[in-house]
Amino acid sequence: MKKFAAVLALGLCASTFAQAETAPNWKFVEGGWAQAEFLGVNMNGFNLGGSAEVNENVFLRGDFTQVSKSGVDLDWTSLGGGYIFSVNNTTDMYVGVSYERVGADDGEDDMSDSGYGVQAGVKSMLTDNFELNGEVGYVSIDGESETMFTIGGQFYVNKQFAIGASYKQMDLDGIDFSVTKLTARYSF
Repeated sequence: MKKFAAVLALGLCASTFAQAETAPNWKFVEGGWAQAEFLGVNMNGFNLGGSAEVNENVFLRGDFTQVSKSGVDLDWTSLGGGYIFSVNNTTDMYVGVSYERVGADDGEDDMSDSGYGVQAGVKSMLTDNFELNGEVGYVSIDGESETMFTIGGQFYVNKQFAIGASYKQMDLDGIDFSVTKLTARYSF
């Protein structure tokens, strides 16, 4: 967690010195490849997500990830929104709440649980083409509480198209669960 806090602080500091004049992007759809690691097993699949600004300070977002291996499918859905605090022209901080749903299907049994999440994060345009983001969150699903952190970046090929990568890690009752994503993004 100390490493994550250091990365967030570095991102904020770097944004102060960056030559960027572009604000972080809150209006996009994206999709791509996802890999999850749980109990030492790597599972591959896909991710779909998006975000929209309701107004200058309020956003909505959604994310769906599905991974599978050997006939077992895991999926995670997150739908929520939040409030944006503009730090400067290139950096935003935010807080959010979300509905969370986790499901598993092995072909015989289909199980799912749902709950809620709260998040706090920062998005910063380090240059006009590179956005860095970091987030710390708390998720409660079926009475179990987990802490998670996410770090990611987007490289904007132009104003509409970007390629990105992110890494999310959670501690599920002492068991590490992580998701790595490679995405293509269209901004509007």
